[in-house]
Amino acid sequence: MLAELDRCKNAQRSNRSGPQVKIRLSYLAVAICCIGIGLLFRAPVFGLPWAVAKYGGSILWAAMVYCGARVLMPAPRVLVVAIVAGLMAAVGEFTQLISLPGFDELRETWLGHLIFGRTFALEDIAAYWIGIAVAATIDHLARNRETMPIITQDK
Repeated sequence: MLAELDRCKNAQRSNRSGPQVKIRLSYLAVAICCIGIGLLFRAPVFGLPWAVAKYGGSILWAAMVYCGARVLMPAPRVLVVAIVAGLMAAVGEFTQLISLPGFDELRETWLGHLIFGRTFALEDIAAYWIGIAVAATIDHLARNRETMPIITQDK
């Protein structure tokens, strides 16, 4: 009897792992797209206005953080993941107030600047939270698309 219960539990776990892998890979793909588009936003060759490049890149960076959190936590509710991602982004910004010689040198590199930033700014946290809110909203709508009513036009 116990062996039968263990076999049923293992079958349930294996049935869940297939969709979980697909979901995680989907979020990973979106995160990679956010990185690519964010780098394009910051690329000087496009000549975007400073505010668009800076805050657009920050919003996309935060959307990437949300998707990264989803890769690690595909099951929790959207709001839970958004709060975790928002805290991660804010903590990351607050670390810029701490000076550690090796870490400061890393921040001075191109990649270190893109990942960790250089100077603390509350505006960056606001941009991060906007990016996370947009990503979470899109995620919520995508997860609930089956329950959304279909809008038709009468002719």
